[in-house]
Amino acid sequence: MNDQLGDQENKKRLENNKEELIQLLIPHCHLIFKNSMLGDWY
Repeated sequence: MNDQLGDQENKKRLENNKEELIQLLIPHCHLIFKNSMLGDWY
């Protein structure tokens, strides 16, 4: 039982970390994309 509960907690933590990482990474991806597009155009 304890092992299963531990696994569930770990999964929740991993999912939360993924969401935080995505929220942090998305703005950077947009900036990189914009810069590369502008670099191509000019």
